Amino acid sequence: MIFKSRAAKRPKTLQQLVPEFLPQLPEIKDSFILVYDPPTLSLQRPDRKKKTETGIP
Repeated sequence: MIFKSRAAKRPKTLQQLVPEFLPQLPEIKDSFILVYDPPTLSLQRPDRKKKTETGIP
């Protein structure tokens, strides 16, 4: 909400929060994906049922 009050809108990307509001974006392990859909920020697991180009999930 601090960003929104200063900029009069929500940030379009998380990178807009660095470095004023966050020192850096968090490093996320391969087992999760950081998803930003303003105003929601969440961690999601990749769909393990989908197969890769090699055919291995």
